[in-house]
Amino acid sequence: MAEGHVMAARTLWILLSCFVSLPAFGAGFEYNENGANILGRSGAFTAKADHPMTIHNNPAGLLNWSGHRLYLGANLNSVSLSFERFGIDDLVADGTYPSATAENEGPPFVAPSVAWGYAAENWAVGFGIYGPGAMGLRSFAPDGPQRFLLIDEDFLLGYASLTGALRLGDKLSFGVALQFVTMPSAKMSLTIDAKTAKGKEQDETDAWMATAETDMSDWVGASAILGLHYRPTSWLEVGLSSRPMPIDVRATGELGLSFPNPDTQKLLDKGSLATVDGACDQADGCPPSTAGRLELSLPPWIRFGIRYVDRDDAGDEIFDVELDVFYEFWSELERYRIIPEYQISFLGQLLSVDPIDIPKKYQDAWSIRLGSDVRLVPELLKMHLGIHYESPAAQKATTNLDFTSFHRIGTSLGFTARFDPVEITLAYQFVHQPDWTVSEDEAEMTIIRPTSNVETPVVINAGTYRSYYQTLSLGVVTVF
Repeated sequence: MAEGHVMAARTLWILLSCFVSLPAFGAGFEYNENGANILGRSGAFTAKADHPMTIHNNPAGLLNWSGHRLYLGANLNSVSLSFERFGIDDLVADGTYPSATAENEGPPFVAPSVAWGYAAENWAVGFGIYGPGAMGLRSFAPDGPQRFLLIDEDFLLGYASLTGALRLGDKLSFGVALQFVTMPSAKMSLTIDAKTAKGKEQDETDAWMATAETDMSDWVGASAILGLHYRPTSWLEVGLSSRPMPIDVRATGELGLSFPNPDTQKLLDKGSLATVDGACDQADGCPPSTAGRLELSLPPWIRFGIRYVDRDDAGDEIFDVELDVFYEFWSELERYRIIPEYQISFLGQLLSVDPIDIPKKYQDAWSIRLGSDVRLVPELLKMHLGIHYESPAAQKATTNLDFTSFHRIGTSLGFTARFDPVEITLAYQFVHQPDWTVSEDEAEMTIIRPTSNVETPVVINAGTYRSYYQTLSLGVVTVF
């Protein structure tokens, strides 16, 4: 067998092995970049697009090299997040809450990725398995003042991408990435008001406050990314890419209820209070059920990049500067909708349970990113630099703790060392979010009550949100 075919066979085997052994992690939804080289430039990569992870940034970039490139990498992500809730001084004073401030206790998490690309003269193919560039497991004290917004969240989202690119002329190329999307796990918990009687006011110390926990999955989904790359001169490149359609998640699984109050929990344990099949029409003898669904959408996006390249007499890059503009249509996400597919049986009656809507009402967000690679030692060492700003997707009225998209100011630094035929990159990114304060007049999030109405619900999201993010990224590219 020819040497090239042997290497291709080995590459395919490595990719299949990674597909089996490496999960694709994501929580908090898409935020930062996969690929250490790309993260080191703060994501300003749409025009440069010469890395295997360009299957996600700009699939047309697969034609920006020749031969095989294989990438194995991982991001280590952590988030610092706190919420100081307003208007609960009395509840802190009487011991209901130990403090008005809640801190994220979620540990850092690892997001691995693998990608491969092969480019001939006029066509290219690529394949990758990765999670979205995402940030932060959320975990708060179950008895903290934030419990009606969020207790825990751990979403696992993955993409398997098959990519192709064609050269349309000497200067223009086009690429398409077809994505198989899965959400093998969607876990979230928060406190809701399970009281069945109608009332005028809510009391967050009521014994009928329940913990709702989702454990769901959605194994089948699809998306696509389209890309263009244009190089009019040796010193100027332009890139354009887009995910033109939203990704609709329709997860199914379990939606359980439990009660922190031991007396109320006894009713559930003894069967006096039960969740039963939604199709049952009699109070006695209904089969138990905790079935539910979760519906949400991830937005379309479009990114544009323009890049200046300085080259030596041999045509090799000395440094480059790229400016990217990235627009995300987050207004597609109006809410998370959790739909119980059961009824509540209590005291000989069947009570319907309304969908649990967690309002988002996000607004579209944009970011501007400036990145550069600088050659330090020819053929051996280069540096990556980047800065960026991102506008908020969150609105004050519906600010929550599950996806804290406020004003973001980020900076990145990375280094790539080359040991032919391997390149090793280590990059770091720090993102600061200035304090985000929601006044009691602005706040609109209230304690969810899915079984009955209440005239004056308790507002729960007024307060000050403080956060910053850190990512350490390690990546290895093999060229052959």
